[in-house]
Amino acid sequence: NNGLQSTAIAITHKSDAVYSWSASDPRGYGTWFDGRNAAAFARVVVEQKRFIQHQASLIYASVDDVPDQLVRTPLQRSVQLMKRNRDLHFNRPAKIEYAPISIIITTLAARLYQGEPDTYSALAGIVGRLQGHTALVESRTIDPSLATMGLIRRLPNGRWYIGNPVNPAENFADRWHEDDHARARAFFSWVAGLQKDLLDLQTDTNPRLLKESLARVLGTTAVAKHFDVIVSSAGAVEPRPRIHISRPAKPWRK
Repeated sequence: NNGLQSTAIAITHKSDAVYSWSASDPRGYGTWFDGRNAAAFARVVVEQKRFIQHQASLIYASVDDVPDQLVRTPLQRSVQLMKRNRDLHFNRPAKIEYAPISIIITTLAARLYQGEPDTYSALAGIVGRLQGHTALVESRTIDPSLATMGLIRRLPNGRWYIGNPVNPAENFADRWHEDDHARARAFFSWVAGLQKDLLDLQTDTNPRLLKESLARVLGTTAVAKHFDVIVSSAGAVEPRPRIHISRPAKPWRK
């Protein structure tokens, strides 16, 4: 979109050996993300707002008073779960420098989301399509349907490219070639772990054991607040959200 690209530039930051990237045009990026999220939002907004208003009627006199920011789609929940797992997985000195930056996670998830109706199937679809790119680490070919999308690419010089969707000249993966592609290897190793940590776990039918297992990969607080949403099964209707009103985070914020 030329209108978005015209104002989009990016700023890199290094702090305590941790590399991050933030766009100087967050509104442009937000507009792009909202576009990717729009159909899912339209499917869940009425039911979620109705439930929130019912649970918080002293705060919201009518459904129309409930702000859009409190509505969470399967895409948004998937991004939140991926970032939370990332934070715990890389929270050690030997790994933290290679943690995938939030804007990469959000961008890839938004591009790979295919309208799945619940959090479990949305996350499973996103993770599965990410795993389909793993062969790039060894410079092998990937499925043509994924290659055509051009989301994660190896350039002729061996470097990596993940473009800013509002300004493709910006490369979010401009350091993935460093240290023998350490960030790329860490990313795909983490993606493989997501399958095991968040998806395969949910075949356990014992709620107590499932809750304990999820607490190890998402943290006790997150699981205590959102257990019913996290364990929604593929094909199920998205559970009604727990009400937790706080400063709502933009989808690209850490």
